Amino acid sequence: MNLHARTVNRIIKRYQEIRDNVPDFIQVDISPQRNNREWPPNSPDLNVMDYSIWSILEAEACSKPHQSIEV
Repeated sequence: MNLHARTVNRIIKRYQEIRDNVPDFIQVDISPQRNNREWPPNSPDLNVMDYSIWSILEAEACSKPHQSIEV
């Protein structure tokens, strides 16, 4: 994988922000030196929305009764 240094720095910064602010964050060593492939980039099983944000959005959306539901 050949990534630009700025891209790598942004990924690391975002990872640290999420790790520090999301209580249920699953911690995995993502350093390029490890190359452990423990954190699949597009795994639906490890979606951040499933762990913390989704429950907050659902509670907000369901806090008031709705007249209709559009799909």
